[in-house]
Amino acid sequence: MSTDESLSLPAKPRTPDQGFERITVNVPRGALLRRLKREAAANGASVSATAVRALARGLAGKGDAEDRLLKLERRLGDHMKASARDAMISQELLVVVARTLLLHGGLDEDASETMEMRVDAMVDRMLARVLANITAGRVRDIAAANEGQD
Repeated sequence: MSTDESLSLPAKPRTPDQGFERITVNVPRGALLRRLKREAAANGASVSATAVRALARGLAGKGDAEDRLLKLERRLGDHMKASARDAMISQELLVVVARTLLLHGGLDEDASETMEMRVDAMVDRMLARVLANITAGRVRDIAAANEGQD
């Protein structure tokens, strides 16, 4: 038998008070019918009830194109917020590492208070420039900007 042949699944007549509309669906013999019967047997339900659930699942999952677009935009916004948060955390860690290297990298253990104040000022200026670029929506080479100003 080819997959173009169909098998009519007889529907039991329902009384109108049960809230059902009787329709006849012709399901092609083949993989679809086998999966439908397998799911019905696994759930202990009739093939008709399983088909109704599968149809409802399929229709509910698709949704309106605008609804899907809104969900996608919402997910993208959430992802962007999380990415921004992660970038800020990475930036803070980088600043801590830079400060530590500037304070202790290659210097004597007893770094003077003046040196510490200079390093703090340099880091603050660097952070201010980075923050200004982030809020302005610009991506610049911060290292190149730092070379001429510090």
